[in-house]
Amino acid sequence: MNLKVKRGLRKCSPDDIPVRHTDRADRLIKSYEFAWIVRLTVWIAARFDEQYDRLRRRYPALPAGLGLHWLRVFAARQNLLFFAVLLVSTYLLWSVLAALSATSSASRPISATAATSAGAAARQHQRRAGSPRGRQRA
Repeated sequence: MNLKVKRGLRKCSPDDIPVRHTDRADRLIKSYEFAWIVRLTVWIAARFDEQYDRLRRRYPALPAGLGLHWLRVFAARQNLLFFAVLLVSTYLLWSVLAALSATSSASRPISATAATSAGAAARQHQRRAGSPRGRQRA
């Protein structure tokens, strides 16, 4: 067998064999994928392609070849788990940061906040009165 490869009588690389993309390849469910998610994403991508083709006929300037075939990424168990964990942890982090932000602004007494803002307003008024523009107005 090795002599035939050396002489060029046989192909030795699977990369040399052309692969034709068919609808069957899209619908083929791999062992690590959820079947119902594969079917759902294939259906969604087909509907989107139909609608996009209609829209593209109406507006020819739209780019060709857009599609939602990448949604099949979510059919794999490990990818679905990763994105679920990412979504939940982002939500929890956002909730914790929002709670910390709410407690830090609520920890100051209202009277101190009011006194601070009243003092700032008084200082600003004094600055205006002391400036040349403030004197002209008065």
